[in-house]
Amino acid sequence: MKETQDYVNLSFTSIRYSKRAKPWTLEDLLVPKSRIDPSVDRNANKPRLDDAALERRRLVIAIYDEINAALIGGGSRQTAYNRICRIKTFFGWADENNHVISTVTVEQIFLKWTDYLLHRHRANANITHQTLYSLVATVSSLLDQILGKHVKLLSRTRMRPPYADKAKPTPATQKQNLDDTRGFGRFLRDVCRSLTLETINGTLPILISTFNNPVFEHWSGLIDEKKLCGTLDARYERRRRALRSRRAADTSLNTRYSVVNLRIEAELLMFIAETGMNLAQAYRLKVERFHFTSHLDGYEVREYKARRSGEVAFEIRGEYKTHFEQYLVWRDHLFRDAKTEELFPLITKARIDESAPPFHALKSLCKRLEVTFVGPRQLRHTRINWLLRRSNDPDMTAEIAQHTRQTLFSSYREPHLQTAMTEISSFHSNSSELLSAIGPGACVSIAPEQQRSAPKNVPVPDCVNPAGCLFCSQQRDIDSQDYLWALASFRHLKVIELTHVRPPPSLPHEHPTEVVIARITEKLNLFEKSSSTRAEWIHEVQARLDEGSYHPYWDGFIQLQEI
Repeated sequence: MKETQDYVNLSFTSIRYSKRAKPWTLEDLLVPKSRIDPSVDRNANKPRLDDAALERRRLVIAIYDEINAALIGGGSRQTAYNRICRIKTFFGWADENNHVISTVTVEQIFLKWTDYLLHRHRANANITHQTLYSLVATVSSLLDQILGKHVKLLSRTRMRPPYADKAKPTPATQKQNLDDTRGFGRFLRDVCRSLTLETINGTLPILISTFNNPVFEHWSGLIDEKKLCGTLDARYERRRRALRSRRAADTSLNTRYSVVNLRIEAELLMFIAETGMNLAQAYRLKVERFHFTSHLDGYEVREYKARRSGEVAFEIRGEYKTHFEQYLVWRDHLFRDAKTEELFPLITKARIDESAPPFHALKSLCKRLEVTFVGPRQLRHTRINWLLRRSNDPDMTAEIAQHTRQTLFSSYREPHLQTAMTEISSFHSNSSELLSAIGPGACVSIAPEQQRSAPKNVPVPDCVNPAGCLFCSQQRDIDSQDYLWALASFRHLKVIELTHVRPPPSLPHEHPTEVVIARITEKLNLFEKSSSTRAEWIHEVQARLDEGSYHPYWDGFIQLQEI
């Protein structure tokens, strides 16, 4: 950032821009919009430091430093663009409402802004909750870093995270999603096979043959001859035909870039599906001297560099190696005269070079051929979940996907109904043979074992003392009203026993009978809160105890204790 007595440069110079793109800047935030004279050319008269309040200038410079530092540190270009746009939206609202922004007042202005957006969402419904929350969260995180907040500003607002209303997964929908991904993979393969060097340099139209679809005619930017109309003057018609013929005969990248981009987009998505890289990382790969080394059932791809003498770039399966080598030959031939190092060099004039492609060409072709488009994020999700189901090893899957185990489960793992049903069936099959227990409930084994989470000074499970069953890992509850009646009756018995006991004041822990009563009460409360039906069972059981009607298994013991 270059600063003088009169002018401060807030342009982001660390970003590469296309020829027609204007550099990103925060200079327009230095002066409130209400103080800008629209008749003055702002490009000729840069905003002076004298014209902006000192505190506002400090805040804007701090915002610039934070965004620029993230960019220089390798942060996402798209993230920086979103932060710039959204902080300008916030400043614009503040200026329209005559708020004086400074490092002291920005917090209160932010809270008023969120209230305004929330009212706008509820009253007019012209902004979705997802968009609203994303806008506020971006500005909040930026201000938190600048102001050094330990408690997030977002937590002080009335904004709550939106919960997507996702459809419940079913075997049919999961199978459909997997079928769509497989069909899209075959579609990408067919597009790559159709757009060879011979077809791209051949005559128009270029024919693209895909699986289970009619042959598509690609005119590489020209209008289909069948759609041409001959209503123009003959002189202009001849001129148009001549220009069309010259363009059709030109096979350079200037005229055939649309079909070249189509294959590069297809190759990029195939590469992401194979390697599991994210889109930004894969798109920034450079062309090096790749070397394939056998690794497990596939290959490690190493790119050789002068100083590092070899580095693992990514891993691929053996089936993809041949296709990838063919793409490298295809790419090297087409771009042999171009000064580009990108592995996937999309040809573009208006878009910024470093930004990831939006795949407009592929999406348009998929729409015409009625093929479901699967984006790079969904491809990575499908790949990770497929690996997780096949290996049943979360640690290995997280390592392959270059994530932590926590990130794998929180952001990528999706429920699989067939696996869940298999696990539930296995659990019930292992727990179906229940044995009679000396205490309430049933047993799955005759080998008593105390629970690890059992408190101190509890009855030891020994298949003799009924109270020990409550702290045995082999004990199982029974989902029935009769079991709850027996459990509540046993608790009543323990309460009577406790009235006959006078524990010494120096006892370091609770009396074992008190621990048993607390354990039974905990079980009964969990049953009552689990469903309305079980709550009715609990109420019925309590009514029976109030009437003196105890479970037959414990009725005799209770009568003896009462005597």
